[in-house]
Amino acid sequence: MAATGRKIGKTLNAANLEALGASRLADLLLEISTGSAVAKRRLRLELAAAIGTDEVALEIRKRFAALRRGGGFIGWRRRKAFAKDLEAQRVAIATTVAAQSHSGAHDLIWELIGLAGALMARTDDNGDLAAIFAAAAVDAGQIAQCLQPDPLRLAERAFGALADNGHGQFNALVSDLAPALGGAGMAALKALISRELAATEPKATGRTEGRRPTEAFVTGVRLRASLQAIVDAEGDVDGYIALMPQDMRRTSVGATAIATRLMAAGRSEEALVALNRHDPPAHHGAATAWFEARLACLEALGRQAEAQALRWEDFSRHLTQASLRDHLRRLPDFDDIEVERRALDLAAAHPDAQRALAFLLAWPSPDRAARLVKARVADLDGEAEADLTGAADLLQSKYPLAAVLLLRRLVDATLARGRTRRFSKAAGQMRDATMLAAVVDDWAGHPDHNAYVAHLRRTQKRHAVFWAELG
Repeated sequence: MAATGRKIGKTLNAANLEALGASRLADLLLEISTGSAVAKRRLRLELAAAIGTDEVALEIRKRFAALRRGGGFIGWRRRKAFAKDLEAQRVAIATTVAAQSHSGAHDLIWELIGLAGALMARTDDNGDLAAIFAAAAVDAGQIAQCLQPDPLRLAERAFGALADNGHGQFNALVSDLAPALGGAGMAALKALISRELAATEPKATGRTEGRRPTEAFVTGVRLRASLQAIVDAEGDVDGYIALMPQDMRRTSVGATAIATRLMAAGRSEEALVALNRHDPPAHHGAATAWFEARLACLEALGRQAEAQALRWEDFSRHLTQASLRDHLRRLPDFDDIEVERRALDLAAAHPDAQRALAFLLAWPSPDRAARLVKARVADLDGEAEADLTGAADLLQSKYPLAAVLLLRRLVDATLARGRTRRFSKAAGQMRDATMLAAVVDDWAGHPDHNAYVAHLRRTQKRHAVFWAELG
């Protein structure tokens, strides 16, 4: 018990730790930080913050100097701790230093940004580091808006970062800095990039004999992307389109990006032409943005019948709830009832049984969902445990047979693949199926519970662990 007389719980939270008292906490921190350079640096930052902003900045600069001197490979064992340390430096700049000195924070955040290329070259997995440097770019923009530095100098710094954007960490830098750069800074940055492109592109011959892009080619691609980001921030739609590679314009992603910007500029007819150059994407995720852009074009042009047809097509292909609801909402009174019935029948027959089941349960149409399970249970993915157990829970009260079949599907998949780690859970699913089977009156052509268990014992008798779990 602490000197305060307060009862201390064992849960790790701020209140319980505070009750230990400052002296005991200090001893614990020293003990825990022993052997951990990352923890020691964090503690030094906190101590420096207690002294003043200048001390924090000094500690950060010392760390950056050490990082510049370093050159060893950062393997997977060190990567997480390394990223945590780097993130602590970034946060200290953006919070502690920026709160007292925008100028000091501005210089430090650009020091951090300048480390990106060298540090990311020292590891083969740059995801965590890329996120930290992307966040530093956001910080740079926010700090610059407060400081209002010389836009020409800011443009030079931005150009240096964009030229070293080998891992995409600064893809959003132009938009991050646009408010602080202003017209003069954006013009200066555009001039710097254009000059470098003019010097680079004659050397950008594409790919070497080994099929790897040449360095000049890669640099040219990066610079063009940065230039495109500038004209996009300026609202120059034609400049944005001109800088997009021809092969990119022919993809759904490129066509959607162009159409979205043309729409924003009030050029809906041209936007629709851009979208019409590409067929609807087959993949649902990629299709969503294309669909929304096309629908917005048709609505803006007053082509309501085509917009309705597009909503129906999107629903039919991807079972998108929002598209069907929007389609039904725009139908004359009473027509929506018959169209909804037809739509739900179509959903139940969708080639992707898993998606169809999810749609029918969410709509909701549990009777059709139950019928789908009884007719197409073999088409459902027995590995999708969360989906099928959730469906069984929703159906068990009114449609116990459907729930039993879903639980069987999960058990069958576990045993067929010998998932020993899931045997305990499969035994629980089997027990749930047994309880539900007691209230099933009509098995609709499926084996009753006794027949199913007997078949399972014959075909899966080798899984002794499962049968032992089942009891």
